[in-house]
Amino acid sequence: MQTKYKTLAKNTIWLVLGGSATKLVTVFMLPFYTHWLSVADFGTTDMITVYATLLTSVATLCIAEAMFIFPKNTDIIKQKKYYSSGLFFTLCILGILALIFHGVKVFVIYRSIDNIFISYCWYIYGLIFTQFLQLITQQFVLALGAIRVYSFTSFVYVISLAIYSFIFISKYKVDGYVISMIAANITATLYAFICSKLFKYIEITKISWKTYRELTKYSIPLIPNSIMWWLVASFNRPMIETSLGLEAVGLFAIASRFPSVVTMVFQFFSQSWTISVFEEYNKSEFNIFFNKIMKSSVLILSIVASLLSITSRELLQLITTPNYYSSFKYIPLLALGAIFNAIAAMIGSIFGVNKESKYFFYSSIYGAITSIVLNYFLIPLIGIWGATLSFALSFMAIMISRVIYSKKYISFDSLHFYLLMLFMYLLLSIEVVFIDNLLFNMSIYFLLLIILLSLNKQNRIIGVNFCNVIKMILWNKIIKKF
Repeated sequence: MQTKYKTLAKNTIWLVLGGSATKLVTVFMLPFYTHWLSVADFGTTDMITVYATLLTSVATLCIAEAMFIFPKNTDIIKQKKYYSSGLFFTLCILGILALIFHGVKVFVIYRSIDNIFISYCWYIYGLIFTQFLQLITQQFVLALGAIRVYSFTSFVYVISLAIYSFIFISKYKVDGYVISMIAANITATLYAFICSKLFKYIEITKISWKTYRELTKYSIPLIPNSIMWWLVASFNRPMIETSLGLEAVGLFAIASRFPSVVTMVFQFFSQSWTISVFEEYNKSEFNIFFNKIMKSSVLILSIVASLLSITSRELLQLITTPNYYSSFKYIPLLALGAIFNAIAAMIGSIFGVNKESKYFFYSSIYGAITSIVLNYFLIPLIGIWGATLSFALSFMAIMISRVIYSKKYISFDSLHFYLLMLFMYLLLSIEVVFIDNLLFNMSIYFLLLIILLSLNKQNRIIGVNFCNVIKMILWNKIIKKF
């Protein structure tokens, strides 16, 4: 195996270790969340998270995104400048944001305005503040090459989130949910900060406005991109709340948790993929390397998403309460959107290595416009189905636009391979929604999988390697115990 593939595999293993543990704990906690929180309460927590995610990017000028790009492969003096400057000036901005929040709170109380944002104003601020600290710390740790610490930080986050959830949510409901997230963010940040000895990179004398401007020159163009991304992934929540109520938000949120496993697990591979792109980009065989990894990733993501869709009924019945069962039918389309999102993220690494952040924005505009238009018309017309369809098509618009923009840097091959996988997945998704028979659905799944793997040699190699990994895991974790 060539060095570049070994490096990608090594980085991915460490990142997936933390990521898989994160997702397992997240899924493990769903029965408790759905037991402690009503559907409307779950919708409320989702709305709070949605607002906090948007405002974190805007208020911090997306500086955490630049904290991986610029310090990587530089000397310790520059790393100190980047970290100290980025942290100091962003904390100043967050101090100003606190004053703005206070002013808004006073104003709306005077005008007798009440909504979820106002009711949970300071909780949202707490999430913004602590999410920023966790993001900038983890990104800087990754830039330093401390992949193990980066990976275990995610593990620390979910374990602490689970512990805090048991302490707070059963008693304080929605308030407890947000408090748990804030406390988990702080715990994970402290872990990464201490284990990587980041205190060595904070020096008052290294704080530089010029350095901060260098960071923001890259990060500020990402703000509109972040807003556009929010419009694609989360604009549907306020629209659902307005048209259908908080219970519908709760159903959509619980359905979104399952495909988000595909997206979030991929994000850990995405980090190692980005590292490999930076290291391999200018080498002669980069185009071959890129296409091989792209096809392998899309195939594996499709296999996982299809399996998730097929078992969605049974999973919901296993880990949620009856009030949430009806959300199974939205999972296949949401999973498809997650695949499009993952492909777009892989292509986006090309823009990152060329420091062309404008293409993130351009591609997100198409997704945002698609999201706004489709959500506006489809949610009142077909309810949650409208939000689900809009989600998938919006990410497809982003993916297609990024493919077009990236052609000046990379060439794609085997377009028919991707189209065939898309067709097979859609066929399987339609069948899953209308046929309530797990055995029949699994039979169709394996039939389509055999057809797909038999099309060419690379597909068969990917399939065999994937099965070997699963067999090894089962042998080491289960069979050997007996």
